[in-house]
Amino acid sequence: MASARLPEAGTPIHSLPFSLITPQRLGMTKTDNSMPFWDIRSGNLAHGLAGRVLSSQQATANVQLCKVIGLRAFALYAPPGYTGMNRRTLFLGITMRPADTDFFRYFTAGQRDRQWGLWVSGLGATEIAPSWTDYPKRIHPDAYMFRWEQGRVLHEHTALYVLRGEGEFESAAAGRRQVAPGTLILLFPADWHRYRPDKKTGWDEYWVSFAGRQMDELVRGGFFSPAEPLMDVGPDETVLRCYLDLLDLGRAEPSGFQQLAAAGVYSILAAALTASRRRGSSEKDEQRVREAKVYLEEHVEASVSIPDLAKALCISPRHLSRLFRRHMGMSPHEFYVQLKMRRVQQLLGTDLSLKEIAHRLGFESPFHLSRAFKNRFGEPPSQWRQGR
Repeated sequence: MASARLPEAGTPIHSLPFSLITPQRLGMTKTDNSMPFWDIRSGNLAHGLAGRVLSSQQATANVQLCKVIGLRAFALYAPPGYTGMNRRTLFLGITMRPADTDFFRYFTAGQRDRQWGLWVSGLGATEIAPSWTDYPKRIHPDAYMFRWEQGRVLHEHTALYVLRGEGEFESAAAGRRQVAPGTLILLFPADWHRYRPDKKTGWDEYWVSFAGRQMDELVRGGFFSPAEPLMDVGPDETVLRCYLDLLDLGRAEPSGFQQLAAAGVYSILAAALTASRRRGSSEKDEQRVREAKVYLEEHVEASVSIPDLAKALCISPRHLSRLFRRHMGMSPHEFYVQLKMRRVQQLLGTDLSLKEIAHRLGFESPFHLSRAFKNRFGEPPSQWRQGR
């Protein structure tokens, strides 16, 4: 039997036999530099089975990203008979799994589900090819369909993750924005909006629609805003995994689906917030925040001023506050107060008086300690100590 030839570096993926491609969970697949890889850099994810074959020299820089998205990727194995190979050779490529393409499902929520505080009304994933002629595809209920010329108003939230491709978005609250690869678009109830992929690139989208008082609380708390509906998440492993797990849950729709799906929505939102904060920071900034946290933790029983802390880190107090809010969601002062309150709780378990605790932790008086403690925990320290 004639032996098959390995594809040359630079060979377009779409020219290879599709029969060789098998969907498979790869996890942290072990690789070595002697193997060719798909080029999985974001610029080469434009068409279906995207990318090209790399030479072994080009592959090294892509190994880590292979591992990241390899959680659910396509694996192409060289079958027996390939020349020059005495074992099965692994090629990696990133794209949607066929089962995810144009998958969607809508759900109902009973009274009990709504009492939970968050429920899911729909979810799905769609691959929009370049040169598309119809977006969104006419496969959804009328309440979710829209034309670019008219736009749309929803009565719920939607988190739409554009993993690949580019496009544009516009809403009444935010105006017109460009959508880059790795953008999460958050849609808000009663806020007119419209969006579409660029015809040159198309895009791959994952989405979930949801509602409930818990999301309303997050908006009121300032975690999300109609004025800033686009989050620069990037091609993030954790965010993608959250969507894929939620899609699997939607297909199975097990008992307790709405409660499990609500947890999935929380995971998506939390992962997106974390990824967007990380994208906006350098490794040096993250190191400064870690150093500041360690310093404050080690000096919880002292009186550390934020200007002095910033000076020790060789940055301005304003920049330190900005870094803390980006990474921690709070100011350095708020973080320091929380550390002190945790230490107060520990010391309330001892025989120390409230006056001694206040003096030890640098509070001006027991009154100031009590007020801060009640603001944090909803009850004065004396009552908290009695309830132990």
